[in-house]
Amino acid sequence: MKAISIMQPYADLIADGDKAIENRTHDSFRHRGEIAIHASKTSKYLTAGALREYVTGAIVAVGNLVAVLDKEEIESRGEETPNEYPEGCTENTWGKLAASLHCEGPYCLIIENVRRVVPYEINGQLGVWDAGPLKYVDGEGCGTLVLDESLRPPKPSGAE
Repeated sequence: MKAISIMQPYADLIADGDKAIENRTHDSFRHRGEIAIHASKTSKYLTAGALREYVTGAIVAVGNLVAVLDKEEIESRGEETPNEYPEGCTENTWGKLAASLHCEGPYCLIIENVRRVVPYEINGQLGVWDAGPLKYVDGEGCGTLVLDESLRPPKPSGAE
């Protein structure tokens, strides 16, 4: 499963469905589809005391990265065609994205269909990274991530 590390409190805002846009300074994100939301261990937005109130160093949710959009395009399309959906989006119209407090850009990662999970401790990385052969299992109120050996690539013959 691919993952992206996000500082708190924004990882929790995404996990709770209150934030559909994650901002980045570059548009090099080619991955689309299922993605784990990892709460990084650091935050430039919270004091050390406030950060202790949040889960850090763990995956806290799973969603779908459906698009990477330019902030200027979101703003112009939000005025021109506010009720249309950007390509790949099913939950957010151009107007809804343009009106979001979190549309800061310059590039906006649009994450939809987010489901919270029991925190899964793992070290994060920059960019989109591979969290290993994880599978989301639906649960009552909160899902779980489990190792799925069937997703692990086969070892080369002769390797131990």
